[in-house]
Amino acid sequence: MRRSDRFRLTSPAALLPLVFLGVLRPAPVSAEAPTEVAIAEPVQLDGVQVLGKSKPRTVKPATQTYVFEAEEIRRLNVRTVADLFQKVPGAQSHTFGQGDIGHPLRLRGFNGEHGRDVAIVIDGVPQNTPSGSSGGHGNADYSWLTPDMIERIEVVQGPATALAGDQALSGTVFITTRTRAKSSVNVRAGSYGDTQLSSVFGQRVGEVDVLGVAELTRRDGFRANSDYDRVNVFLKGSQAIASGVLSVRASHYSADWSAPGYIPFAAYQAGAFAPTDSLFESDGGRGRKTSLVITHAPAPGNGLTATAYYENIRRSRFGTFGTTPQNEQDDLRNVFGSKAYYTWDFEGRGDLNIGYEYRHDNGVNGQFQTVRRARNGVVSRDYEFDFDAISFYTEGSVRPWQRLKLLGGLRYDIFRQDVFNRLTPTQSGEGSQTIASPHVGLVFEAAEWLELFANYGTGFRSLQVTELSPVSATRPQGFDLTPPQVKARDTGLRLLLGEATVNVSVYTATVADEIQETSPGSNVFANLGNTKRQGYQIDGRYEVMPGLSLTAAYSHVHARVINPAIAGRDRVDSNPRSTISAGVQHTVSAFGGEVLTDFFLQQVGAKPYYTNNVLFETTPYQENNLRVAYERGHSAIAMFGVWRPRDFASDQAGGSFNPQPNFEYGASYRYTF
Repeated sequence: MRRSDRFRLTSPAALLPLVFLGVLRPAPVSAEAPTEVAIAEPVQLDGVQVLGKSKPRTVKPATQTYVFEAEEIRRLNVRTVADLFQKVPGAQSHTFGQGDIGHPLRLRGFNGEHGRDVAIVIDGVPQNTPSGSSGGHGNADYSWLTPDMIERIEVVQGPATALAGDQALSGTVFITTRTRAKSSVNVRAGSYGDTQLSSVFGQRVGEVDVLGVAELTRRDGFRANSDYDRVNVFLKGSQAIASGVLSVRASHYSADWSAPGYIPFAAYQAGAFAPTDSLFESDGGRGRKTSLVITHAPAPGNGLTATAYYENIRRSRFGTFGTTPQNEQDDLRNVFGSKAYYTWDFEGRGDLNIGYEYRHDNGVNGQFQTVRRARNGVVSRDYEFDFDAISFYTEGSVRPWQRLKLLGGLRYDIFRQDVFNRLTPTQSGEGSQTIASPHVGLVFEAAEWLELFANYGTGFRSLQVTELSPVSATRPQGFDLTPPQVKARDTGLRLLLGEATVNVSVYTATVADEIQETSPGSNVFANLGNTKRQGYQIDGRYEVMPGLSLTAAYSHVHARVINPAIAGRDRVDSNPRSTISAGVQHTVSAFGGEVLTDFFLQQVGAKPYYTNNVLFETTPYQENNLRVAYERGHSAIAMFGVWRPRDFASDQAGGSFNPQPNFEYGASYRYTF
């Protein structure tokens, strides 16, 4: 067995992109070089719903895809990283209010707790953590990311791309960081002690575009024992070379927080707790992440997209759930890997990507009983591990007829694990699994104003360490199990009616061996068995006039357990039947500058949950978000507010919850040099 003191920092597979990059010669940058360097992670899909002001890309997808460009992102009211996805049609994204434990992102009726069930990729680096101790298997914590760092966000709904693998059950999010920006300083102050100071440094040094972002955030929080502190530093350099753009970025994130815990709903209704109460004053956590990432983006046309990375991650969470003592969920790991694919563009007749991906996780994690954050020697689980994942994939499209495009892809993943179970050594072992994930689709342009699409795709999640090496000595090992898979079908249409765009999709997804947290925040996970989701989504955007646009979306999904272990318990927890959203965006010249107004509301329907096998539903949750900014010359002033009309409603479901205030508000000032 490998041991935690043998962290391996090199691997031939991880270094393959550097072999490619080493033979590329720098090229002089002309005075007419473009003002932004575009580094796109996904295959060139067109027909996407672009929610910023950039033009759509050129290849049509066979599923609903939404793109947010930097212009749109800067207009968002971002209090936490969860707010980056507030305008994705049909999505639900929120924070638990318990620190950086992974924010839920729910797409197409999947639970998405702690960022699971959706693959998150930033500059080619996967953010989902296999067998994470805090937040569970597949959790994705990218709290280090701020709007100043982001150039582009692309959300692909459903398992419709071969460029992402593990956790791509409900969809994939590709995020591209910026390469160039104007230097600025920004200060923000808001309710409940919300303060932030950030700065951006953008400069061209010789032939290199340098971008630096530094940030300090402090929050007291609505509830007692909710204080939060974060330090964030990001530095990136990019240079044009003969074959495209080479970038190197380094970042460090450090956060410490206290956690008020989840209030039992029945006790709250009985008046035992006020909404601002904290249950356990020593609960909380800390997170650290240091990253080094090298990327290569090709010039337009044929070319190589490549990423190589190393990350050191440490995350500890101290939580008390129900009547159990406080536990520390601790995770320390080194992660390194690489990804590369070559694109052939056949000038309107189609395109083809062929590539590979490699990731290695080496570390230790476990759960330990604590008293006021001090371990008392009682251990629930304790693992040392080496995880390897290598993938080969191809993806492309062909246009046999001007109005018809056929798309397809295949991904083949190989997983290898070496696990030392320090609590139950007899359950230690090694194993490997493989899984193939195909997808096919078509896009048919029936008329200039009507596009039809259909898609069949498969996604999967890898096996978590407790499935491979159970804590109990009487349970069988799972090194020979097959990774659970989702099979999804969706059809839809896109209407282009002058200044209006309408998207409609109908989908079905069947999941094998779905895992879900038994109650919010418990970090106790159970296998629900096979589940099925059937739903539809309608969304649209209307450009009323230059500077004024309207958006609206409605989604409906029925998520159920196919063969529930307990008769009648067939609803999937925390998945509302419906979600409604609407927004207004307005820009007008006034007072010698520009006034930018953004209003967005979302209502999430009642969420089901079970207590003692009895079905309950939460109150529907509504949030109204308003931001008004005035920009003139080098200065920008913004005021923002959030109104939740229902008293102390919560956007999470379960027998316990995290109350939120009716109102939050604040203001910011940015000076650009």
